[in-house]
Amino acid sequence: MQLGMASALETLCGQAFGARKYHMLGVYMQRSWIVLFMCAVLLLPMYFFATPILTLIGQPPALAAQAGVLSMWFIPLHFSFAFLFPLQKFLQCQLKNSIRATVSAVALVVHLFITWLFVSRLQLGLIGTTLTLSFSWWVAVFCLLGYVTCGG
Repeated sequence: MQLGMASALETLCGQAFGARKYHMLGVYMQRSWIVLFMCAVLLLPMYFFATPILTLIGQPPALAAQAGVLSMWFIPLHFSFAFLFPLQKFLQCQLKNSIRATVSAVALVVHLFITWLFVSRLQLGLIGTTLTLSFSWWVAVFCLLGYVTCGG
């Protein structure tokens, strides 16, 4: 859902970039952060009540309970999307895809190391896997944000 909503930013930023109204690029991105963050907040009950919802639709109770526990650990990842997708669209409309690729490569290297540490070394299992996903996506968010605010 959030990726689809962030796609509207691609159109708005593309038009502003083409019209040389560069100040509007940041305005649109900040507005999209607010909208997507609020949508992420509105979707939180799905994470909090995953166990009863899954049980209600006929999933086995043990599976629903495990999925409910994991869903709570996915909340930070869920919120990272509200910031990552607009940043990606913001850079895409300016044809700065090499920055996105570089940040993705950095996030991949970090993800591989953190996965090895949390899953293999610390034996955190599924919870460790969800933590590594959240951590890696937030690394991408902060790298792109750093580029947008300081490097570009």
